[in-house]
Amino acid sequence: MRSYASSEKFVWRICSNRWISFLIVSALMAVAHSSSAADLDTELSEGIDFRDLAFRACFQSDECEVNGVKVRAETRRSENAPWEPALIYWDPIDGLGVLGGGQDDEIDFNERILIQTPKPLAISKVWLTDLFSGEITHYRGLNPAVPRDVDYEAGRILFTADASDALEIELRGLQDLPETPFNELVDGAVFIEAGDLHYRLLIEDGSALLSFPLIDEDGERGQRVVKLNTIESGKLNLFSDGDELDYDLDDVFGEDEVIELFPIGEHNAKAMASIVNETDRLSNMSSAARVRRDVGDIENGEVAVQLLVVAETNEMIFYAPAGTSNDFSVAGLVIAK
Repeated sequence: MRSYASSEKFVWRICSNRWISFLIVSALMAVAHSSSAADLDTELSEGIDFRDLAFRACFQSDECEVNGVKVRAETRRSENAPWEPALIYWDPIDGLGVLGGGQDDEIDFNERILIQTPKPLAISKVWLTDLFSGEITHYRGLNPAVPRDVDYEAGRILFTADASDALEIELRGLQDLPETPFNELVDGAVFIEAGDLHYRLLIEDGSALLSFPLIDEDGERGQRVVKLNTIESGKLNLFSDGDELDYDLDDVFGEDEVIELFPIGEHNAKAMASIVNETDRLSNMSSAARVRRDVGDIENGEVAVQLLVVAETNEMIFYAPAGTSNDFSVAGLVIAK
């Protein structure tokens, strides 16, 4: 990996334009941020594609190894709590996520995915999916709880080679969350709207709220919003541009607060579990997603980061900063030629 002084740590923050190139503060590397879904399948066909059926072996495991690539899922309740094993989610449309949490198929703000390889890889590009903007408006059905320009999801990637080398970048959603999910259009029997959503953490007027998806007796979909408690004013910035998860989540949720996982949020993962060994079904799902990305107009939150200075790394950590509705999936890695 490129040698940096131990005091240098880079966090890339960008605004949600369609195409933006930035020069990192150190002027050592430039990065291009893109959401061109048409390139995703082509580029990952020659890289490490976590949507490949080989990685279905990871589904519902806390750790797995595929072709020498190790994948591990972890979660924790608070910043001071140790990271504990969690269960990996996988599907052939989005790739890797973590089961449980606020959303079953993605990496939530108290979860992470670790990717390790026996030898350093020369990573030139990383693809994520399910990283959107406009989620507050979509899920609340009201005016945004925070200004529109910060109504986006954020995902972070930490590249490491040893204790002295670290490169950290942040990507933000470029596409507005569509009314109909991309996955549901690909296979409506497996994926339904809010079928992976247990709860949404929302920050509004200094308070923490949880939004739950519900279906009433008539089959109409809606939501229930539960107010937890008031957040200390000094901690509110942690839900916008906070660098680290440096507070106890019990301060937000309350020590006695029980976060119930509603049945609707378990649908997609259970449906995926029922077909994970059906090779033809999964292959058809993957092919249908490729076609829809080429000819459809529904976004799937595809975001790529191009490293113009190649990162040679044997470990990558994917996590979401604490904030309103941060979650995403890991689609794959492009290896420099």
